[in-house]
Amino acid sequence: MFCADKRSADEHSFAVALDSKYIRQGDTALEVGSSSGVNLASICRATKCRGLGIDPSGEAVSKGQQLFPELELRVGTADKLEFPDHSLDFSLFGFCLDLVDREHISRVLAEADRCLRDGGWIGITDFMPDVPAARPMPIALPRRHTSLTTVGCSPHSCTFSCSSRHASTALTIASPLIRKSDCARR
Repeated sequence: MFCADKRSADEHSFAVALDSKYIRQGDTALEVGSSSGVNLASICRATKCRGLGIDPSGEAVSKGQQLFPELELRVGTADKLEFPDHSLDFSLFGFCLDLVDREHISRVLAEADRCLRDGGWIGITDFMPDVPAARPMPIALPRRHTSLTTVGCSPHSCTFSCSSRHASTALTIASPLIRKSDCARR
């Protein structure tokens, strides 16, 4: 989601609600598909972590660098992460894995695993549809006159009420987590 101002970072707290309990102060967190850094900025404010973001859109990254100079935002893609091995504590894939071609999914996850420290986490945040789908379409929310209210959260999902002057709906955002452990030491 490309957001044009800093106020938007405080309005989109679902990433904080779902993932911040797995990120400690001083950790290094990467958001893949970070756009202008809105969600990442919210997470960093809540957890006091170091925030890194990558996105294929140069325009979004440039805007994010202006809005959130404390973040390290780069143009890039998930299949070629330019970070050292074992350098990240948390990798968030926020609403972007459905855009990755199926033949590249293994490479994307292998890259995240390569960069993740032992004991680190991978979070995959996306809409949770009511019915199974092979490749669901992203849900677009109108930006103008829309309010998003948290209805309830469980450990790995939040349900929001989304309303505007024209419509009202409920949507659920899920965030399963994968913890990396060093199996060779066991």
